[in-house]
Amino acid sequence: MPFVASGTDLQRYGAYGFGGILHIDSSNNVVPLSSVMDEVLQDPNTLAPVVHSKKPSSGTVSYDDPFGLNLGRVTLSLTIPFDKY
Repeated sequence: MPFVASGTDLQRYGAYGFGGILHIDSSNNVVPLSSVMDEVLQDPNTLAPVVHSKKPSSGTVSYDDPFGLNLGRVTLSLTIPFDKY
């Protein structure tokens, strides 16, 4: 399951984004060994993007589609050990 999200960190980094490719098993759990996440921060000195990659340590996916078609909203609950920068 590929995904991406972005936003702005007004206190520290400016532009911010993260995304990844998650391996989801039949129980809707993230399989950490075959999943990867990237965090993209804006260097406050040069404004250049800096990419950090990590594997999620755990997570789940829920499909909040009332019609059961898996075409609606997806909720990710992830634990990602990104370092503090």
